[in-house]
Amino acid sequence: MDKLLSALSLSRRAGHLAMGHDDVKHALRRGDAQLVILARDASARLTEEIRGLAEHVPVFQTRYTMDDFGQQPGRRFAVAAVTDRGLAELARKALPGEEAAKED
Repeated sequence: MDKLLSALSLSRRAGHLAMGHDDVKHALRRGDAQLVILARDASARLTEEIRGLAEHVPVFQTRYTMDDFGQQPGRRFAVAAVTDRGLAELARKALPGEEAAKED
Protein backbone atom coordinates (compact mmCIF):
# COMPACT_ATOMS: atom_id res chain seq x y z
CA MET A 1 0.00 0.00 0.00
CA ASP A 2 1.12 3.55 -0.74
CA LYS A 3 2.61 5.54 2.17
CA LEU A 4 -0.05 8.26 2.12
CA LEU A 5 -2.92 5.78 1.99
CA SER A 6 -1.25 3.84 4.82
CA ALA A 7 -0.94 7.00 6.91
CA LEU A 8 -4.60 7.83 6.31
CA SER A 9 -5.62 4.28 7.17
CA LEU A 10 -3.61 4.42 10.41
CA SER A 11 -5.20 7.77 11.26
CA ARG A 12 -8.66 6.33 10.65
CA ARG A 13 -8.00 3.27 12.82
CA ALA A 14 -6.70 5.54 15.60
CA GLY A 15 -9.85 7.67 15.41
CA HIS A 16 -8.01 10.73 14.08
CA LEU A 17 -9.36 11.01 10.54
CA ALA A 18 -12.37 13.11 9.58
CA MET A 19 -13.72 11.88 6.23
CA GLY A 20 -16.08 13.72 3.96
CA HIS A 21 -17.35 17.27 3.62
CA ASP A 22 -19.35 17.60 6.86
CA ASP A 23 -16.84 15.84 9.13
CA VAL A 24 -13.93 17.87 7.76
CA LYS A 25 -15.86 21.14 8.11
CA HIS A 26 -16.58 20.30 11.75
CA ALA A 27 -12.93 19.39 12.41
CA LEU A 28 -11.79 22.68 10.87
CA ARG A 29 -14.32 24.75 12.82
CA ARG A 30 -13.38 23.03 16.10
CA GLY A 31 -9.70 23.62 15.38
CA ASP A 32 -8.95 19.88 15.43
CA ALA A 33 -7.73 19.51 11.83
CA GLN A 34 -3.95 19.41 11.48
CA LEU A 35 -3.76 18.54 7.77
CA VAL A 36 -6.36 18.41 5.00
CA ILE A 37 -6.12 16.14 1.96
CA LEU A 38 -8.22 16.64 -1.18
CA ALA A 39 -8.85 14.05 -3.86
CA ARG A 40 -7.78 14.90 -7.40
CA ASP A 41 -11.41 14.76 -8.50
CA ALA A 42 -12.82 16.91 -5.68
CA SER A 43 -15.18 19.53 -7.06
CA ALA A 44 -14.02 23.11 -7.46
CA ARG A 45 -16.79 24.24 -5.08
CA LEU A 46 -15.64 21.84 -2.36
CA THR A 47 -11.98 22.76 -2.86
CA GLU A 48 -12.74 26.47 -2.59
CA GLU A 49 -14.92 26.00 0.49
CA ILE A 50 -12.32 23.90 2.30
CA ARG A 51 -9.51 26.31 1.42
CA GLY A 52 -11.59 29.14 2.86
CA LEU A 53 -12.17 27.29 6.12
CA ALA A 54 -8.59 26.05 6.49
CA GLU A 55 -6.98 29.39 7.30
CA HIS A 56 -4.02 27.99 9.27
CA VAL A 57 -4.12 24.35 8.20
CA PRO A 58 -2.11 22.99 5.28
CA VAL A 59 -4.30 21.71 2.44
CA PHE A 60 -2.91 19.32 -0.17
CA GLN A 61 -4.46 18.36 -3.50
CA THR A 62 -3.30 14.80 -4.19
CA ARG A 63 -3.04 12.55 -7.21
CA TYR A 64 -5.57 10.16 -5.64
CA THR A 65 -9.22 9.97 -6.61
CA MET A 66 -12.25 9.55 -4.37
CA ASP A 67 -12.29 5.88 -5.33
CA ASP A 68 -8.65 5.50 -4.24
CA PHE A 69 -9.44 7.02 -0.84
CA GLY A 70 -12.54 4.90 -0.46
CA GLN A 71 -10.80 1.54 -0.84
CA GLN A 72 -9.77 1.25 2.82
CA PRO A 73 -12.78 2.51 4.77
CA GLY A 74 -15.22 1.28 2.12
CA ARG A 75 -16.65 4.79 1.77
CA ARG A 76 -15.76 7.23 -1.01
CA PHE A 77 -14.75 10.73 0.06
CA ALA A 78 -13.19 13.74 -1.62
CA VAL A 79 -11.70 15.37 1.46
CA ALA A 80 -10.19 14.17 4.71
CA ALA A 81 -8.59 15.84 7.71
CA VAL A 82 -6.04 14.29 10.03
CA THR A 83 -6.77 15.49 13.58
CA ASP A 84 -3.62 14.32 15.38
CA ARG A 85 -0.41 16.34 15.05
CA GLY A 86 1.93 13.33 14.87
CA LEU A 87 -0.23 11.45 12.38
CA ALA A 88 -0.60 14.62 10.31
CA GLU A 89 3.18 14.89 10.14
CA LEU A 90 3.40 11.24 9.07
CA ALA A 91 0.88 11.88 6.28
CA ARG A 92 2.63 15.09 5.26
CA LYS A 93 5.96 13.28 4.93
CA ALA A 94 4.23 10.79 2.63
CA LEU A 95 3.37 13.65 0.25
CA PRO A 96 6.66 14.38 -1.54
CA GLY A 97 5.98 15.69 -4.99
CA GLU A 98 2.36 16.44 -4.14
CA GLU A 99 1.25 19.94 -4.99
CA ALA A 100 0.19 22.05 -2.03
CA ALA A 101 -3.15 23.70 -2.64
CA LYS A 102 -2.39 25.99 0.27
CA GLU A 103 0.41 26.18 2.78
CA ASP A 104 0.08 27.60 6.28
